[in-house]
Amino acid sequence: MNFGNSSLDFELLFFSKSIFRIGKAKSDIRRIISRKFREHHIIIPFPQMDVYLKSNMVSKNSEKE
Repeated sequence: MNFGNSSLDFELLFFSKSIFRIGKAKSDIRRIISRKFREHHIIIPFPQMDVYLKSNMVSKNSEKE
């Protein structure tokens, strides 16, 4: 469907006889795809992200000084 930042986006269509168990079917399909990727050494790398936290809070110890 598309190229993502760190992915190839696919769309998978399937039919189910039971609408009430569709959540389990979706989960099972995702697990099978994931397992097949591992079996065939297909790795989808994720970009490294650095997170910097800034704080303007003054610690209690520095207030007493």
